[in-house]
Amino acid sequence: MRHGTNGEYRDSRPKDTICDESYEQAFKFGFKLRAGGIKLDEVVMSPRGRAVKAAFACAEGNSKVGESLPSFRTDERMRDGSNDKPEIVAIVKAYAEKKGIGSEQACVECPDPEVRGYILKRAEEHAALWRVLARWNTGQTILACGHGGLIEPGILLLKNPETPSLPQAGQPIQYLEMGGAVELILTSAGELVEENYLR
Repeated sequence: MRHGTNGEYRDSRPKDTICDESYEQAFKFGFKLRAGGIKLDEVVMSPRGRAVKAAFACAEGNSKVGESLPSFRTDERMRDGSNDKPEIVAIVKAYAEKKGIGSEQACVECPDPEVRGYILKRAEEHAALWRVLARWNTGQTILACGHGGLIEPGILLLKNPETPSLPQAGQPIQYLEMGGAVELILTSAGELVEENYLR
C-alpha cells in the first residue's frame, strides 16, 4: 500500500504527516479488507511518519473494536530516498516539474542513469524484503506500506527476477492507476503467483 498524502497542504506541512482524508481512506481500506475476509497478521512499513500513520490507520480499520492490532515494525528497505540520496530526489523533482507528472511516475521513468540505477537498487531491496516476508510468514497476511515510486519497480522485479527492468517513459504505474494498493501472493520460496489490484 502507498502511504497517504498531506493533500492540499503537501508543500506547507511536514512530509511526515498525512491529512485527515488520507487517514480516513486508509482506515476505510483496512475495513474493506476485513469485510472481504482479509485479516492483517503483521504490518511492515517505511520508517517515515506518513507511511507509519497510513499503515496504523489501515490496521485500525482492519481490526474489530476490542481486538488487538497486528504487530508493527519499520524496515529501512521500505524507506524513501530523501535521507540517503537527496541529490536523486532533486533530479526526480526537476524531471517531474519539467514533464508535468507526479513524483511517483517521475521516479520510475526519469532517464537519468544515476536515478535509474538507484531506483533499481531500491526496487531490489523491496522485492528481497517481500520474499523474506513470504518465506518467514507462510499463510499470513502482511501489510507493507511504502513509497509510490518504489513499489511498482519492486513488483516488476518479483515478476521478472532474471531480467530486472523499470517501466519506460509514459508507461502508467499500474498499482497507482488501480487505486494505490496491490495484493501480492507469494509462495514460501518467494515466487510471485498472483497480483490483485485493490480499490
